[in-house]
Amino acid sequence: MLAFLLGGARSGKSLLAQRLAARAAGGAMVTVVVTGEAGDDEMADRILRHRADRPAGWPTVAAPRHLLAALTALPDDTTVLIDCVSFWVANRVMYGDGEPAVLAEAEGVAAWPVPGPAGPWWSPTRWEPAWCPTTSWPAPFAMSSAG
Repeated sequence: MLAFLLGGARSGKSLLAQRLAARAAGGAMVTVVVTGEAGDDEMADRILRHRADRPAGWPTVAAPRHLLAALTALPDDTTVLIDCVSFWVANRVMYGDGEPAVLAEAEGVAAWPVPGPAGPWWSPTRWEPAWCPTTSWPAPFAMSSAG
């Protein structure tokens, strides 16, 4: 299963992502790859809240700039929650990485193999909308692959 969640800040995306990842893992551990950095007190507080919301047994991998390297270092059978692609792109730009480098890595991340019962996850015809029942439309919005 692959789910891509869209929504405004503090709209419940991370909590929904945790529920989807836990369900996809079927009781196994979920590795959380985080891209945010505590550049100020508000962000430090957000990071602490996100940590507190996650199950204690879920390992965390920090990847503020090199997301693809973090993903490819994980075992193939790992259920992964990436939080958050927007912060990853912002970090790359903030550190002076040019658009070609960011796009090249984004393409690598998009092509990163996600194992599943039918092989690689990517099948544009298999996407279906899903909404978080605890918040109202439009945030968060999830595109969840049926797989």
